[in-house]
Amino acid sequence: MGHSWKDVPGSLYVEILTAEWPKNITEEIAKVAKKNEIDEIEGMEIEIVFLSSGYHDEGKYYGPWEDSYPEEYEDERTLEYADLLADEQTRIVLNKELAEQIFEYKYEEVKEVEISD
Repeated sequence: MGHSWKDVPGSLYVEILTAEWPKNITEEIAKVAKKNEIDEIEGMEIEIVFLSSGYHDEGKYYGPWEDSYPEEYEDERTLEYADLLADEQTRIVLNKELAEQIFEYKYEEVKEVEISD
C-alpha cells in the first residue's frame, strides 16, 4: 500500500562561500546585496524554500511471486522562493531567475532535506 504527499513545504539554509560557489551566482547575489547597501556577502545565508510532492510504496516481497513487487519512491522538489538573510532583521527576496540558479546549484542538498507530511 502506497503513501503519497503533495506540496509539502520544506526549506534549506545555505551559507554563501564565494570561493566555492559559481562566480556567476555570487556576482548576482553581490549585485542584489549592493542595491540594499550591503558590501560583503561572504558567510551570509540564503534560505531556499521549496515544495515536495511524491509517492512511496514499500513494495511487497512475500506471498506468491506474481503478487510481489519492488519498492517504489518518487520525490519531486520545486522551488517556491529564495531569500538572502543579511542579518536577523533583514530578509531580501531574490528574483526568480537567481533563486532558480541557486536552487539548481544546491539541488543535491535540497533533496536531502527531510520533510514531514
